[in-house]
Amino acid sequence: MNTEKTGRFIADLRKEKNLTQRELADLLHVSDKAVSRWETGRGFPDISSLEDIAAVLDTSTAEILRGEKIEQAMDDEAVKELTRSSVSLVQELLQKRSIQSLLTGFLVSLILFVLAVVHLNSPVWIQDPGDVLQVEELSDGRVVAVVNCPVSGWDLQDVDFEGHKETFFSCYETVLDRWTGRSRAQMILLGDKEDLERVYYYPGEEWDRLIYSQTDAPDYDGVETLPRLIYNAWTFMGACASLLCLVVLFLMRHSRYRDIMLKVTALPVSFTLSLLAVLAGRRSQVYDAVYYLSGILIVTVLLYILFLAVFGMYRKRKRA
Repeated sequence: MNTEKTGRFIADLRKEKNLTQRELADLLHVSDKAVSRWETGRGFPDISSLEDIAAVLDTSTAEILRGEKIEQAMDDEAVKELTRSSVSLVQELLQKRSIQSLLTGFLVSLILFVLAVVHLNSPVWIQDPGDVLQVEELSDGRVVAVVNCPVSGWDLQDVDFEGHKETFFSCYETVLDRWTGRSRAQMILLGDKEDLERVYYYPGEEWDRLIYSQTDAPDYDGVETLPRLIYNAWTFMGACASLLCLVVLFLMRHSRYRDIMLKVTALPVSFTLSLLAVLAGRRSQVYDAVYYLSGILIVTVLLYILFLAVFGMYRKRKRA
């Protein structure tokens, strides 16, 4: 079987029908580039689309495979040769498709694996543990925080505010430590008494809680945190991108471009739905951006794969 001969045959039949490559592509729900590859011998139609091509061009699949009109009945030897060529072509195409599927599957699995590792090892900041967090002054002048709940680690940040040194203390846990039981209670050094003025636990139930101060000071009244602003921005951008793509999809006229645009539209829609699903009911909390972003991307990839699978099944049923 000669792909160049088959390509010229398809081109001749198309021209007899007074069809352009784009018009033929629209009838077959493929791209005009695909038709161009067929006609130049740089590609070959999918086996499942041969019947559609034959129907559109008023020919038979056997003639397309052979690349010429069959004017008279073929003898047994010609039939056997056409069958061997067809089987060989199918095996070659299936092998190429199998390799492409393996590479695609490996790439998607690698992306999901990396995202899962990042997600499991990213810190989840623990909200104010209340009475199980105690601050004590040691006899040598050091100040420690005793956290009687499982934590993976902690973070201390000093901020100069209106001439005062304020220290923000946070504890976190990772999903992997929680699953493996590596999280444990901790005694954490906050610093020397002479170097500490005010220490706040972050995040609190509503605002950051003052847990240590050498002078009387009101509780910190809190601010809108950066992670919350980031998630608000992500939600806004995802919703805008989804709406824009839906409008373009609605205005699209050519069915081939609609299919492509539908796949493009599914991406921001999947991201927006994943974002809302992951953050649902947790807007009052302070998040770790890496932890939640990795989780959102994992759900986005899974939703998009599900969409492609359903869309592929729909296309096959529609062609049938």
